Amino acid sequence: MTGARLEQATNWTPVIIPTVPTSIRKEHGEVEVSSSMLTEEVERVCSRRPAYVKLYGGNKAEAPNRTWMAYYSKSPRAGFRVFDESGIARQFKKQKPFEFCTRCNGNHSEKNCSRAPSCGNCGSTNHSEELCMATTKCRNCGGPHRSDSRRCLARPTRSGAPTKEQMKTYRQAGEREYQAIL
Repeated sequence: MTGARLEQATNWTPVIIPTVPTSIRKEHGEVEVSSSMLTEEVERVCSRRPAYVKLYGGNKAEAPNRTWMAYYSKSPRAGFRVFDESGIARQFKKQKPFEFCTRCNGNHSEKNCSRAPSCGNCGSTNHSEELCMATTKCRNCGGPHRSDSRRCLARPTRSGAPTKEQMKTYRQAGEREYQAIL
């Protein structure tokens, strides 16, 4: 590959446009919404032309609406609608995965963890996971699963971490579940 050049890096601002109709009615009948048609409409509505638009996510062919992603070199005003039917466009922020500490098996960042290392299988601080012979037990809720399991009730959710009262309840339930399999 001779003569290849790198493109200059740009920081695109992604804007998600939900529930854009699959097709719109024009003078000459139903017309399927294409990327060029959407680009023109977005420019008309918010006075800023997107650098690029594409379908976002898993859109079913038979669905009446689709979700689109528009990329801008400069951030447009938020809150516009396209074709007077779509959902409200908003700046897209990718959700960050929850942090899980592989050192102590707690639900926090591993970067500043000062807790004692614990076994990922049983939660013990006396041995490593490679040497573990114990039954699987969650360090966070006491249930019969690994500490990094999605089944853990003590795992934080998008709405936040569990409260102290919830943690107490989760630990009691986890302990009952663990005792049931012994």
